[in-house]
Amino acid sequence: MADPTTFVAGCAGSNIPTQSDTQLHANASLSKAQAAATCAVITLILYAIFIQQDDKTRIPIVNNPLGRLGTAFSRISWAFRSRSILDHGFRKLAGDTYMLARGDTNLIVLPASFIPELNRLPSSLLDSREYHSSSMLGYLTELDIIQKSTHHVKVLMSRVSPALPRLLGGISKRTSASVVRLFPQQTTSWAVVKPLDLIARCVTEGLVLAMYGTPICDDPELVQLVFEHTRDVFTTVMYMSLRRRWGVYSTANLVVGVIADLVAHPDVLEEVREEILEKNQVIDGDWDQAAYNSLDKLDSAMKETSRLAPGSLLVYSRVLQADHTLSNGIQLRKGQFVTISSHTRAMDPVMFENPKEYHGLRYYKGDLQRHRARPFRDIDGDILSWGAGRGACPGRFIANLLGKILLVKLLTEYEFQFLDGQRPPTITLHEFTMFSPMEKIMVKRRKNPC
Repeated sequence: MADPTTFVAGCAGSNIPTQSDTQLHANASLSKAQAAATCAVITLILYAIFIQQDDKTRIPIVNNPLGRLGTAFSRISWAFRSRSILDHGFRKLAGDTYMLARGDTNLIVLPASFIPELNRLPSSLLDSREYHSSSMLGYLTELDIIQKSTHHVKVLMSRVSPALPRLLGGISKRTSASVVRLFPQQTTSWAVVKPLDLIARCVTEGLVLAMYGTPICDDPELVQLVFEHTRDVFTTVMYMSLRRRWGVYSTANLVVGVIADLVAHPDVLEEVREEILEKNQVIDGDWDQAAYNSLDKLDSAMKETSRLAPGSLLVYSRVLQADHTLSNGIQLRKGQFVTISSHTRAMDPVMFENPKEYHGLRYYKGDLQRHRARPFRDIDGDILSWGAGRGACPGRFIANLLGKILLVKLLTEYEFQFLDGQRPPTITLHEFTMFSPMEKIMVKRRKNPC
């Protein structure tokens, strides 16, 4: 019989496992399984804790399948699926209140029917400036100054807007001259351009006059500085959080969107263009504010474009400065964000027939008297283009005027055509919609514009 010691030693150099090796492997497998189980238990505990905290609000949550553990998922999902998320929230809650997990923060989305109630609350309770500072990355762009001052609102509402009739001639002259300077002038061949930046430069020319006056507005360095500042803020905010700033680019985006929609619907384009040309003959080319405001068909087209592609899918965004209970019993806590979905309002079939379809003359051919009573420049509770309440866009009057000056000029003196025959899609990033700055269209000057 062989020596047991020799046998064991021989086994040690072979592939045959010993009893101790088997035990070590078993212990290692058990340790891995225990570690995995421990991680799973911790994850479930944290998940349960976070969900319980959210449940204290007693408000259903949308776009938050993983609780606070899934903020990255919520942010990415919201960035690229915001329209469908808002649609889902509206259907799931039948138009009632819900909490939207946006990734960077949670917003309580209230029905538009709450606007009158919110309007009665003091600004000391609902702060719009804190929200705008947060949404525009004020700590990076230095736009957090709006939390300390309302100077920009006072200037727009008490100085610029009342002075528009007096400034109109100069604004029109400057913007029209910039169109001639920046847009191709050939009448026999098409030129390819990126319209958003071109029109943004034209808008800047008008804004510089309104904000700074003469003679400083004639300084080309100032005009370039204003344009570049807006573009840089736009770029910073877009790349950091996929958001954009209102102002020059929002007005330019509206103008480009209206043109794109009209080119895609040539029958509406012809009616709008004919209205402008007829008005031009009646006033003998002397355009004043009343003449621009009388363009009912153009006004309708501007409303429809802003309904389908508003500057923001969310409006009336505020930050609670103290706890408050709404009339429906919903308890809001200090520091929470509240907002209203203008998108679901605009897509509500109760409000609009075939809401997903473009009908440029929807308002003109509907209730004309109501359309005239609520022109594009005014606050409209149906489409919420400018927001609502005290926080409604203070620059809406000059934005409306600049938009119409440019549209009258461009639609009557230029032809537009899509590169592949199809309207470039409107892009949506987070809650913001826009005509891509990278998109191109073809343009040429009309042979007999008037």
